[in-house]
Amino acid sequence: MRPSWKRTAFLTISGLVLTSSAFFYWFGLDEPLDPIAQQLINQATPTTQTSNAYLYLLGINAAADEDPLTVGKQIFASIQQGEKLYFQGKQAFTYQAYPANKALPLPNGDLFCSIAKQANCLASLFAADVNTIKATLTQHATLLQRYKFFIKQDDYQTLSQSQSNEPSNNLVYLTKAESLLILESILYSKQGETTKALALLKSSLDLNRQRLKQSDNLIQKIIYKTYISNLIDSIYLTLKIDNKLNFIIEPLTVEELSLEKPIAREFAFLATSIKYMTSEMKLQALDNKDTNQYRVISGMYLLYKSNITINANILFYQPIQQINKVKPENLASYKASQNRAAYKALNKIKVQNLVGTILNKLEKPDFYSYAERLFDTNAKIQLFNQLQNPTTDLNTIISQPANFYNKIDKWQLSDDKKRICLRSPIQNKIDVNCLPLTVD
Repeated sequence: MRPSWKRTAFLTISGLVLTSSAFFYWFGLDEPLDPIAQQLINQATPTTQTSNAYLYLLGINAAADEDPLTVGKQIFASIQQGEKLYFQGKQAFTYQAYPANKALPLPNGDLFCSIAKQANCLASLFAADVNTIKATLTQHATLLQRYKFFIKQDDYQTLSQSQSNEPSNNLVYLTKAESLLILESILYSKQGETTKALALLKSSLDLNRQRLKQSDNLIQKIIYKTYISNLIDSIYLTLKIDNKLNFIIEPLTVEELSLEKPIAREFAFLATSIKYMTSEMKLQALDNKDTNQYRVISGMYLLYKSNITINANILFYQPIQQINKVKPENLASYKASQNRAAYKALNKIKVQNLVGTILNKLEKPDFYSYAERLFDTNAKIQLFNQLQNPTTDLNTIISQPANFYNKIDKWQLSDDKKRICLRSPIQNKIDVNCLPLTVD
């Protein structure tokens, strides 16, 4: 018996409905988070809720009559509450920062120029008036004392979760405090106490190297690297004042060069941003009372899969965790080979994740340039030690290959003959890694 047209139509429509339902079900599915991605996120997850160094730094800008640790604990409690509400999708992340009108004054002026960025900065500090330096050190004695206390703490671990609005943790105060310490060493040198100046600089160098090794935050890592570079410059010019003194610096170790923890945190930051992007957009739409925008965002799951987007980034981040084991001469080729594989994964189009594919095509940070800055420090240490050898003069050094990043590049004198610099392959700038040669 032939089926009636009604039965045929019913079966056809039912089949289309089932097929469409199955298609939309499949289209809305995300893939599991890759175990490697989960491992990277776990590496960035705080292993403790106690780090006096972290809490002290949170409160280092507290007023002179307040305790930085106590203030830091109060701020962190606010951070934790903000994180709780953010990860529950209830509101954007906010926390109660220390009131700016009560904060410890932040040093500024010519004595706080950037040694790393301004060619004549350190020479100008050595030329500064003794009484001006004394007055500055007296004015900002509280900050310098707090810095000396903080830098000796060995339990630093970032306690906040990795997400877009996490606190910067008063790094600008650290930078100004390090400048104060260098000013203090210059004052000792000007007063004829170069041995005392070197002892202060060496102690700070050793402690900053410990913090460099311990750092789990990329920006912090580079800041400590910058401090170390500034201290090397200061030590070299201090030695120029008293030629009888000698000083050798050990190269940065594999552990000090490591970006394993900072890159894991960068990946966790990316993963959090991707995972909670639609949640943040919905909150914004609700704040704006925009129901149409809210509906569009709610339907975005059809074209946006957070895990697929996160997983595609693994090959961009994971290889940089091993960068400390790469030889300097192989750094540029390592970057090229790893980036080829990374961008192939990032550019792979999946129809159910068109939004994520577009996001992954956005410009990425050049983490290899950060790594190269760490390698630059070892190049500077190598040069520093060569210049301490009485049998090696400057003319010999600049006439021979540097033999660090390759067999060709040489250390070059600046036009004013006051600095010697080495061009590195990734940043490819001649004035990035320099050692000042004179206090004049």
